[in-house]
Amino acid sequence: MTGVAQAPATVVPGGLLAVHLRWDLAGATLNGSEKVFVHLMGPENQLVAQSDRPLLVNSTTEFVSSYGILIPATAPAGQYHLLVGLYDPNLNGAPRVLTSDGADAVEIGVMKAGE
Repeated sequence: MTGVAQAPATVVPGGLLAVHLRWDLAGATLNGSEKVFVHLMGPENQLVAQSDRPLLVNSTTEFVSSYGILIPATAPAGQYHLLVGLYDPNLNGAPRVLTSDGADAVEIGVMKAGE
C-alpha cells in the first residue's frame, strides 16, 4: 500500500466513511485469494465497523481500491483508529499477512467523533 485517502475526516455516527487505498504490488507474491480488511476501532479499542473484500488485482501492479464503511448510529464519542490489512481466507484459520516489522495490520488514520 502506497497511499490512503478518506472522507470525511471525522467519524459521523450513522454516516459513511469512504476509504481509498493506493496499491503498488510490484514484486509481491500473491495467490489471488487474499482479502483486504478495513477496520474502524472505537474508543475502547473495540471493532465498531468494517469492510472486508477481495483484493482485486487487475493487469497492472499499481491501482486504487475503494471501501465504504457504514458507521453505526450508536457509535460513541471518542477517538477512532482506522486499520487495514490482508488475510487469506483459504488458509487454515485465515491468518493475516504480516508486515515487514511483524504487524498484522497498519494504522492508516486517527479521527474523532462527537467531541
